[in-house]
Amino acid sequence: MAFKKYTLAVAVMAIMSGSAMAENLNAGHIQFNGLVNPNTCTVKMLADSVTQNQEDFKVALKTVDITDFTGASNNDVASVLGETNFTMDVTCPGTVTPDENKNISVQFNTFNGTTTDSSGLLFPQENIEGAADNVALVLKNADNSQVKMGQANNDQKQPLDANGHASLTYKVAYTKTDTAVTDGTVTAYTTYTISYE
Repeated sequence: MAFKKYTLAVAVMAIMSGSAMAENLNAGHIQFNGLVNPNTCTVKMLADSVTQNQEDFKVALKTVDITDFTGASNNDVASVLGETNFTMDVTCPGTVTPDENKNISVQFNTFNGTTTDSSGLLFPQENIEGAADNVALVLKNADNSQVKMGQANNDQKQPLDANGHASLTYKVAYTKTDTAVTDGTVTAYTTYTISYE
């Protein structure tokens, strides 16, 4: 399942005076006011020359041979093994006025049995029949910097044009987690959250 999130910040300011040892405390209430923006974004994905027009997408990585992992480093975040590009084409109509400069970004998190650790790699669910062992995936921005799963502020930002449109290109590649790589399928899942500011 994909998630799209459009957020507006709500700020609360509290001003307190008096001593921490005061015996008489005043009580009151705070009212929080927010706004839910009715605008929604549409997302298309271009991967392997195929355009997908729904909210849940599939990216087919290139097939690699088990021997391709020979000599490769473990948990290599710069790996280009089987690297596959995909582009998220985002349109958020009504979000930009001529005097605004808004950027769009995508936050990725693991999902459906896929895990991660401090390396930010995607680790497919283990102990699945027919799955390759000791293989992970690395997700990268267009400039080859790593997108670390579940970690904020490490993905690219692209400006929305006057029509509320932007394209974000990413790369995904295989990396090994151990020398004992076995053959099989590699399936990993991530959610994405789109935000603009």
